[in-house]
Amino acid sequence: MPAAGLPTTLDGTNRGNASNGEFAAAPIPPSPWRSPVRAVREHLRDPLFSGTYLLILTVAAQAVSGLAFWIIAAQLFDNRTVGRDAALIAAGRMISTLCQFNLFGSLPRWLTRVHRPERLILRSYALTGAGSIVLGFAFLIIAPHVSSTFNLLHDDPKMAVAYVAGIALWTVISIQDAALIGLRFTRWVAPEAALFGIAQIGFLIAFNKTSVNYPLIVAFFLPAALLLLPMSFLLFRSACRRQR
Repeated sequence: MPAAGLPTTLDGTNRGNASNGEFAAAPIPPSPWRSPVRAVREHLRDPLFSGTYLLILTVAAQAVSGLAFWIIAAQLFDNRTVGRDAALIAAGRMISTLCQFNLFGSLPRWLTRVHRPERLILRSYALTGAGSIVLGFAFLIIAPHVSSTFNLLHDDPKMAVAYVAGIALWTVISIQDAALIGLRFTRWVAPEAALFGIAQIGFLIAFNKTSVNYPLIVAFFLPAALLLLPMSFLLFRSACRRQR
């Protein structure tokens, strides 16, 4: 029961002290019309939402850079080169997807349960990279019996080795992105995707002035070799240490 003689609120609590004649004002409820900027900031503080939006930006950056890559390729190179390299790139990406063994979706969940995530990441690198190399060479041996477009191993053995290495690098850097997502370092994935796309287009334009065989394949996979080491350094140096 509130003290006698003191005004009360609807919930029965005292508003103030009647002994000195002063009464506290009733608390003002927060306005439902908050500042939109403040509301957005509070929304983005949630790691779930901010990470989701960064992944959306990553997909958008990859889509835009991919579209630009093929538009520029069609303008710079003849139809035969574009068609041949596009078929090999599509086959390489399919091999890479198969050799990820669904780790892109499952690795982030496992990383939250281990004390030393770098061991699991390195094992994932080794497993998926080795699988890509084996399946890549198997493809180069079998595919020419289906179409002469895939006769890369016979036409240019050095390029065939580089092609398989590119597939393995593409697979490993995809697993790297999964590890960054699992360790809640999603903010690095979107800039990496943007740099990757810019580098692909830059190499594509540069190779137009050279006699590089299979220029689209080299331009497509080479950025993976350049970004893998620095991104792995950041992954193991910062993200994995934070998880411990």
